[in-house]
Amino acid sequence: MEYALIKLEAIPELYFAHSFSTEKYNMNFLPSSSIIEITIIEKGDIVRKNSNGISIFVPAGSVHIRLENFLGSMSAVSVGLHSHSTVCIRMPYSCSPLSEEQILPVCRKIEEGKSSPFELVLPIFLPLGKYSTVIEKQIQSIIQAKMTKQTGSDLQIAGLALELLATLSRDCINDILYAQQSINISPSSIVYCKRATDFIAVHYSSKLSVADIAFPLGITPNYLSNIFKASMGKSVMQYVTEVRLNIVKELLANNKATLAEAGRLVGIEDANYLSRLFHKYYGSSARKMLKSK
Repeated sequence: MEYALIKLEAIPELYFAHSFSTEKYNMNFLPSSSIIEITIIEKGDIVRKNSNGISIFVPAGSVHIRLENFLGSMSAVSVGLHSHSTVCIRMPYSCSPLSEEQILPVCRKIEEGKSSPFELVLPIFLPLGKYSTVIEKQIQSIIQAKMTKQTGSDLQIAGLALELLATLSRDCINDILYAQQSINISPSSIVYCKRATDFIAVHYSSKLSVADIAFPLGITPNYLSNIFKASMGKSVMQYVTEVRLNIVKELLANNKATLAEAGRLVGIEDANYLSRLFHKYYGSSARKMLKSK
């Protein structure tokens, strides 16, 4: 499920809230009635694997959303420090997956105020970027309110939780409408781009071309290149390179591999080429980065 229409049926209550870090992140999840779990991935990219075999790459610096029907696992892409902050709220709600054809009309309806005031659109994950400050502050405010346990804190947390859900839904809807209106990308194109990034998350260590990614999506390489560039602001292969380099950086930062070993793990066999890429993207050599730790 790429996007879901959520209809709240009650005021939320806090199930749990915490900040967490570990060297080996690997969690299995069963469906859990009435929960919405919102997590900031602070450090250490993760892969979300659904029971149907679909994997989704969730990079550090993103917010991940787990709904009540999720069955699968989440694990770190590489061994090393993983940290996140999570707020899990509980309340009755209905959840309807949105098809490619439904996404844009539903977003427009909510944006125009023609829907129920308690309807939201939530994605599986939202890159933080320009929204990071607000969302992080909201999650940390809920964690702090839970720790203080003052009179009226339950009501305060319910208000903060509704505010957080509204922010996530608004940011999701704004991104979809901007992509469609400003650069004329159809909802189906947005979904194809999402599926392409999911495919890359699973196969980044293999030799990849645009054609390799486009074929399982059932579209042409040229079409994927055009919609990916328009939607993501970068080429398909540039995105592949960034995913690989992020993993290499994690491995080096945690002393889990040499540059050459890390390169082989992500499908880059030429250590000299990898060194040049590293310097191009991070403005420093891998050697200097390790010395500065």
